[in-house]
Amino acid sequence: IDLFRMFCLMVLAMAAHVMAPNKYLGYFLFVLMVLADSFLWIMLDVESRLVNFGSLPNYTYSDLYEFAPFSTGLRAFIVYWLLFSAIVGIAGILYWQRGRETQVAARLTEARDRWRGPLRLASIAVFVAWGSVAGWIRYNTQVLNEYLTATQREDLQERYERELKGRHQPLSQPRVTDVKYEIDLVPERRGMELRGTQTLVNRDTVPQSELCLNTALGYETTIQLERGRLQEELPDLNYQVYQLDPPLQPGESLQMKYTVKHTARGFENNVTRLDIVQNGTFFNN
Repeated sequence: IDLFRMFCLMVLAMAAHVMAPNKYLGYFLFVLMVLADSFLWIMLDVESRLVNFGSLPNYTYSDLYEFAPFSTGLRAFIVYWLLFSAIVGIAGILYWQRGRETQVAARLTEARDRWRGPLRLASIAVFVAWGSVAGWIRYNTQVLNEYLTATQREDLQERYERELKGRHQPLSQPRVTDVKYEIDLVPERRGMELRGTQTLVNRDTVPQSELCLNTALGYETTIQLERGRLQEELPDLNYQVYQLDPPLQPGESLQMKYTVKHTARGFENNVTRLDIVQNGTFFNN
């Protein structure tokens, strides 16, 4: 993986020196390209690894499960950037300065004349392969597994506090006094289904007419609440409010049954759920 990262820097350096008319401008252009690729996407709030040259998903190596569940995403992006590097290399061959001609227009004309025969066939084949892999990665990382940028996550946190704190923080809520659950795991598919039952008791001195719930991000959750009716749901904030009818009186209890499911689909821009892996599971909450 480290060798791959060095290779990407080498490709970028060669591209800079091919474009520049002398080696000093090539050095400057290379540094400029590295800095731009590092910071431009952050400024534009773009976190897709399809655009940050040589970018790979974050990973952790474990003696228990090695590179799983990161391996599929790592391989996909390595192949994607190797194909893109091949395109850059072919463009460099076409634009390579031969003789003393340094004018951009003249070099582009010469590059167009060189684009024929085996070089043309190779470039078309590599471009089609790169586009196919790009489409496959985009489908996995942005359709099957949508993600939020840092700015979007911050906006949601701000909205959560702004919209819900004043309305629901003062409400009296039942206390959980008993929990029973069953968990089924499908390790090879990173799948999990949890079925739980909670006993909720009103330990306050006033009746409780509403129950506010936070659901787990990225999990499919269904809830069955005794004498409860879904009154409000904010899916993007993973928040639900249930109306209790009749209200839960002091000392009274009720039961809530819930099912929480997750099955990994394809691979992500960054693996988000490390509590379920192919050979080792750790539930924190």
